[in-house]
Formats: sequence, C-alpha cells, structure tokens
Amino acid sequence: MNVAPLEPLIDVVDDDLAVRTAVALLIGTRGWQVRAFASVAGWLERDDSVVPHCLVLSIELNEPDGALLMKCLRADPHVPPMVLLTAEPGSLWAARARAEGACCVLTKPHDMGRLVGQIARILAPT
Repeated sequence: MNVAPLEPLIDVVDDDLAVRTAVALLIGTRGWQVRAFASVAGWLERDDSVVPHCLVLSIELNEPDGALLMKCLRADPHVPPMVLLTAEPGSLWAARARAEGACCVLTKPHDMGRLVGQIARILAPT
C-alpha cells in the first residue's frame, strides 16, 4: 500500500552534488521533507511505499537519464507532479517534457525562488 507522508515529501534526483545539495537544503528550510538521489537507479531503489508529493528531476543524468525516467513514469497513475531541471533549455527533451505534462522546466542554474514557488503551487490544495 502506497501512502503519502503527513508533511510534504519532495524527491530530488540530480547527479550534480552541488545542485542536489542546494535544492535539498532549500526544500528542507521550507519545512518540507526531502529525499535526495544521485541517480535514476537510486531513486528507483527507494522505499516506494511512501509516495512523494513532487519529484524534482534533472533531465541530463547519466544512464538512464531523467528524460527516460519521465517517459517511463508517464503511464503510472501514482507518479507525483514533476519539476524538471535542464542545462539545455532549448533541448528537444525540454520541449517534450512540457508537452508530456511536466509541471515546469527550469534552466540550470535556476532561480531558487522560482523553484520553491513551483513546488509550493504543486503542494497547494486544489
């Protein structure tokens, strides 16, 4: 049985240690729980009985990349809303990510305030 934690949980997947650490620290300062992963493989091995409220995912990761993960997850009804990070804003995957339902695609280095704002919108009650 998959359950969402009481406090918002944000998963961060980025192979860049500096980006991953900065994003995780920022999320933590907002009082949100965070799990940070250096790879798609690491994220896939997580405790999936706890469903994150949002996934912050780098598109350009080592194999498998974030774009492939997003494509694979698209069919899963329990996939959390995704905020994608890219170093190549004009890339084909960035455009495709938007078309396939990513909540937001932010360019690295990204504005941390904008990232927090996007996550807050995802977490806001509807």
